[in-house]
Amino acid sequence: MTRLDRYILRNIAFPSLLAFGVVNFLVVANEIRTYMKELPMGLVGLGDISRLSAYFLPYLISYVLPITYLLGVLMTFGRLAQQGEITAIKAAGIPLKRVVAPVIAVGGLLSLACFFVQDKVQPWALERAFHIIGVELPMRATLDALPAGVMHQYGDWQVYFSGKDSERGELTDISIVAPSDDGGEQVYHARSARLTTGPSGHEIVLTQPRVIRADGSRIGAETLTIPVAPPTPKSVRGERNARSLRELLAGEAELTQEYNTTHTDSAKTRLRKERNEIAERVSLPFAALAVAFVGAPLGVRMRRTGRSHTFATAFFVILAYYLLQIAFDTNAIKMLRTVVLNAWVPNLAIMLAGSVLLWRVDRV
Repeated sequence: MTRLDRYILRNIAFPSLLAFGVVNFLVVANEIRTYMKELPMGLVGLGDISRLSAYFLPYLISYVLPITYLLGVLMTFGRLAQQGEITAIKAAGIPLKRVVAPVIAVGGLLSLACFFVQDKVQPWALERAFHIIGVELPMRATLDALPAGVMHQYGDWQVYFSGKDSERGELTDISIVAPSDDGGEQVYHARSARLTTGPSGHEIVLTQPRVIRADGSRIGAETLTIPVAPPTPKSVRGERNARSLRELLAGEAELTQEYNTTHTDSAKTRLRKERNEIAERVSLPFAALAVAFVGAPLGVRMRRTGRSHTFATAFFVILAYYLLQIAFDTNAIKMLRTVVLNAWVPNLAIMLAGSVLLWRVDRV
């Protein structure tokens, strides 16, 4: 690698990493919000957000990295053009093909890294993320941590309370619908209640409760203590995105056999989703190489333009990629090789356009 190669790649690294940090923050935050919208945010600390951000990163890296690398390439070459360095390079007799070659090579290395991360790291990372969201955080959700004025599903209870007094540790105007021993449901209502810890775990003490049993009979008392079962862990595990490519291929073979035997709509839907996931795993990581093919010759031929032109160029390249992706997506059941080929069409189309630009890059 020559000094010029190192200089160009070093200049690309900073804007790419900066864009990666910003875009990744927004995408990861949206992903966390999607999974955690049913959990009280008071239960989630900064450490939880940090861990979830790290665990979701391998899943999202193939979406984020091509965009940020393209931005870094276009911004760097745009700045070099503005400062006259591209002109100096051409005046020194260095072909522009030689200038963009290491940029494309790094795009290929980034694509291989994305493929490895998605196949080897993503399943492990998503398992950890789903454990935090589905098990660890719900187990913190004691009744007094839930917001007032909302009906909550807490284990096999339905719980409502109109308010809570944090200083006294009381819940006011509380109603609980719980299963009864005879298989029905009974309703508990009390003016106030407080949580305590007994020999068998958490308990809730109801003050002046009224109990409506499944048979319609009613009873009252001064106080009533009910054991509180811990909340049921939520199932949020993604069956497909939390598996490796080898596991996906094994699952696809089983679903193919099931579909050929039963021809049910359920088997068809699951098989289609399995094949789409496989196709995405073997195509999306290579978007970084595709955008490098088109972004490097576009960037190096930029005239003295501003950042608005850079962002517009990046936007149209990414838009073209995803429009092609949508155009070749289908809900019909197709052979696995056809689905994979359709998923590769955006990469091939962008790389073909980039090859034409690369062939013409040194022309005046």
